[in-house]
Amino acid sequence: EIFVRSERDGTIDNVRNFLDCVRSRKTPNASIQAGFEAARTSWIGNIALKRGMKTAWDATRGRLAS
Repeated sequence: EIFVRSERDGTIDNVRNFLDCVRSRKTPNASIQAGFEAARTSWIGNIALKRGMKTAWDATRGRLAS
């Protein structure tokens, strides 16, 4: 696991990195899987807030457990 704190808005840094990689054909800083997992974590957090309760992810079944 790698963690790098951005001094700015991380979205801008990620878009810049992606566009640089499109131009140069280099590998992006984060994998598609890492991006998916970050987005899924935010999605689960939003669902928990809307429900007003804890929400868990069932990785085996690939869906919300509660």
